[in-house]
Amino acid sequence: MKESSYDLTFVGSGIACTYTIIHFINLLEQLPLNQKVRILVIDKEDEFWSGIAYGKRSGFNSLIISSLKEFLPGDELELFKTWLSQNISWVFKDFQERNGKLSSDWLESNKKLISNNDWDELYLPRYIFGYFLRERVTVLLESAVKRNLLDYKLLKADVTDIQKNEAFYKITARDSFSNQLEIESGKVILSMGSPPKKSLNTFKKDNFLSGVSLIEDLYQPKLEDNINEIHETLKKSANKDHNNILIVGSNASALEAAYNIMDIQGLGDLINRFYFLSRDGVFPYRISRSEIDLNDYKPITLIALKESSRITSKQILEAVKMDVELAKINNINVADIICHMSNAINVLLAKLSLHEQKRFAIKYGVEIGKFQRRAGKEYRDAVDNLSLVNKLENLTGKFVRMVYQEGESVHVEYIETHTLERKTFTTPVKCIINCSGFEDLAISSSFDLIRSLIINNICKINNSKRGFEVNKNFEANENFFVIGPLLAGNIYKKRMIWHVESCTRIFYLSIELAEVLLNICKSTNSGFPLKTISAFYGLTENTRLKYKTV
Repeated sequence: MKESSYDLTFVGSGIACTYTIIHFINLLEQLPLNQKVRILVIDKEDEFWSGIAYGKRSGFNSLIISSLKEFLPGDELELFKTWLSQNISWVFKDFQERNGKLSSDWLESNKKLISNNDWDELYLPRYIFGYFLRERVTVLLESAVKRNLLDYKLLKADVTDIQKNEAFYKITARDSFSNQLEIESGKVILSMGSPPKKSLNTFKKDNFLSGVSLIEDLYQPKLEDNINEIHETLKKSANKDHNNILIVGSNASALEAAYNIMDIQGLGDLINRFYFLSRDGVFPYRISRSEIDLNDYKPITLIALKESSRITSKQILEAVKMDVELAKINNINVADIICHMSNAINVLLAKLSLHEQKRFAIKYGVEIGKFQRRAGKEYRDAVDNLSLVNKLENLTGKFVRMVYQEGESVHVEYIETHTLERKTFTTPVKCIINCSGFEDLAISSSFDLIRSLIINNICKINNSKRGFEVNKNFEANENFFVIGPLLAGNIYKKRMIWHVESCTRIFYLSIELAEVLLNICKSTNSGFPLKTISAFYGLTENTRLKYKTV
């Protein structure tokens, strides 16, 4: 089945796509083209504009990982807060209807702040931001259609192959009725999320032990379904002592898993113990309003490093480790000093050679990020309270494989972090949840689209193994653009990009991609002077650089 041809086709409809389109329309309203732009947005789910993080797949109880004032940049934050105040009568209804144990506590403890429209310190339910995004981009799109600036179409389909021809890209996709579609597009924007996770299952799903739930992806098909499966599995268990849950990972997703499990009324009473397996055995640091005055705090090791004539990425990492340890020794909450450390790191990044900048973007930025992971009170309370009642244990090690024991249970082999000894976790478990990190792209080449892009020489994996190589215009290939998590491992306009997971970073990068797209459209459409676009949009270089690089 042949689809129409398009000027711009977005593959993936999460916030990287959404913000790029929002910024593109804002530019287009100021500098309209001679011809309408034909836009297609493809996503394999029917949940456009919010992606996994801010839609129904993450559930209605999951919270943003930082306070709202840190979640969005200034002007966008004010716009969202105004929208919240205007829609306060209904935005929490889905949250309230779940009647969760922890979410009910959240509503009660934040009732005064909500009634006063005092949003800055709240860790809001994520789906609410998804509602805001969908309403905002839909209004902008419909307005642009009425003004004959563009036409657009949303297509639910799974893109399996992309090939480059001289004048356009041929996109092959399969819709929900298994029809194969062929689409032509002059430009393609790869705006999908992170690559798939490495499976924990080392044997066929059909042979998996009866009575044990294996959750490979907490958000597929959606979080609520997986929590319900866990609940049913534990209810059917004949031995409560075996009602243990093993979570592979100790990151924000692992905290979110524990929070959502404990949110279900009565589910916590069925659980004997939680086990978390991760390399460092450390959860993200608790964000708190510290009673200690930290205005004068200085990360002394990082600051001292500024005096060195030559600085390496590894030295910055070691300095971060040292300052984190010093903070712990002095009873300073690490989460409260992240901004101080980030400021010091940014000064050091400016002194790195190009070679070291590349090393930082490829490897050391990610390593440093592991020492700066933070989470809000609600998520940390979920695991801290489990520790207080002796229902939680951290295992330090790297997951190796699961071993199926006929007639017994699933055993997990892992390499212990400190001794490098291979160990086997034999404690009976009823539920295993995969909250580990994502596969590198070379391994993810088993994923149809990623494999296609690599085989067809459209995209090249950069040295970080987490992203595709791009040029100064976000192009992995001529007229093929990348935005979102797959930008990781690049240096863009002297800025090191080792992750693109934060909403603020995506917001600013998508502004620049929108400018690039309109520049290219204009160069083939009207010949309008390209240098004026930023001026029309009211942006300066300083404005774009306001977001933190660390």
